[in-house]
Amino acid sequence: MKKYQPLIKTIFFLMLTLILLLVPLSITKNGSIKHFLEEIIHVQPEEETHPAIEENKFANKQATSTIKQIPLTFTNKKQLVFEPLDELSRPTSVSVQVKFSEMLEEKPIAKPPINPVGYKNYYFYPSLDARAKNRAYLYQKQMLMPYEFHGIEYERRNLCTQTAYLYKGKMKGADIANDNSIIYYEKHLKQWMEDNPECRLDLQVTPLYVENELIPRQIRLSYKGFREDGSSIVISLNSKRESVGQLSTTVVYLDNFSPNARIDYLTGEAVMSFE
Repeated sequence: MKKYQPLIKTIFFLMLTLILLLVPLSITKNGSIKHFLEEIIHVQPEEETHPAIEENKFANKQATSTIKQIPLTFTNKKQLVFEPLDELSRPTSVSVQVKFSEMLEEKPIAKPPINPVGYKNYYFYPSLDARAKNRAYLYQKQMLMPYEFHGIEYERRNLCTQTAYLYKGKMKGADIANDNSIIYYEKHLKQWMEDNPECRLDLQVTPLYVENELIPRQIRLSYKGFREDGSSIVISLNSKRESVGQLSTTVVYLDNFSPNARIDYLTGEAVMSFE
């Protein structure tokens, strides 16, 4: 054994010299001894996480509502029904039956002084290419039922946290031709009423939630027409998202998301998706 000791010492000193040479090179390349050690023992660096974008336990469940998708009973009179807030103070549904002569004129509505549940004041860039340009609000304190249909400005049962993209079809500005947006259906339904002044529109707007998340995953629109004698009219707005609902209604499900954000629907927290 003694005859191998000089060889063992030589190998040991060679290895030590090699390590001493490699450490400065690795530090220069990666900036820390931690990176060097990770390379030597093959330890993967921990991924950074953000509480606003971690998947919650309800992520893969279906968004639902306790409010049935059904039109109001025809009375040939203007009707407006606000369903009560739920136990989490979330809006649940609003329904209306109205004809064109009962509509109010559109007017600019000031930002509501009350916040719907889950609302956060995020101000994001529309895209990675737009970082040098003006940012836009991620969320809106949006009325489920438009003001022109009822004339009530600030009603908590009618206020819902929606993305600007859901309502306007764009992250900044508006695209009324985008049938993924609520404004597309509002504009077309108002036009239908103007074209059919003797008929009544029945419209139900319902947020859909997953379990106890504060932000709705979707908004469900349900609409149909009534003639003066109470007979039904099926309304089609030439949208690829339309489907057949209960009692001659047309139903649309719209996703409450924004391409520039990752949203935690449980809390309303969000981060820009391209950070």
